[in-house]
Amino acid sequence: MKFYKLLALLLVVSFSQTSLAQSFGGFDSYGEGTKSLLTTVVKQLGVSDPDNSVKVKVFDTIDVALEGNWYSYWVGMNDLASSKYQDGAEKGFVQVMLPTNDSGIWILTFNKAKDIPQIIVSMAQIRHGSQDGALSVYNEKKNDTENYEVKNESDKFAFIQEKGRVAFSILNVGTGTGSVVYFNQFAVDL
Repeated sequence: MKFYKLLALLLVVSFSQTSLAQSFGGFDSYGEGTKSLLTTVVKQLGVSDPDNSVKVKVFDTIDVALEGNWYSYWVGMNDLASSKYQDGAEKGFVQVMLPTNDSGIWILTFNKAKDIPQIIVSMAQIRHGSQDGALSVYNEKKNDTENYEVKNESDKFAFIQEKGRVAFSILNVGTGTGSVVYFNQFAVDL
């Protein structure tokens, strides 16, 4: 009888810990699409991740791009027919194209050198809309001289950097339309 009580207690504790871990986040709490994307990225970078901790770090870096409804398509070093990396053995680069319903289009680039315990993540968010919308972003950032610096501008485009960061706002306006590309770069230490 004691055996069954102990077994029941262990099962309750086991399920409680699983539910608790999921409520606090972690890889097991992600949707299937997110899990698949993170698994692909880590595999293509050639990173060993038996406990999913690297996937969680990558997610924490790119989570803003994974909000809402999205689709992803990735390319690596051997997708190009003329690539010399056709055997798939070379790892260290993957680029993900991610159109979304609400936050535009994201281009996520992941680079990992073989002997360096760090992943460099470059994120570009592409937003397209009205000329007035793009000019509003331009004026907001241009006038905030404490945080932003205009690197270059013309009557059709502007290139603005956030001070102290690898973070840029690249703006382009046409007849009635405008585009803003937000570019950021991050380091994920392993």
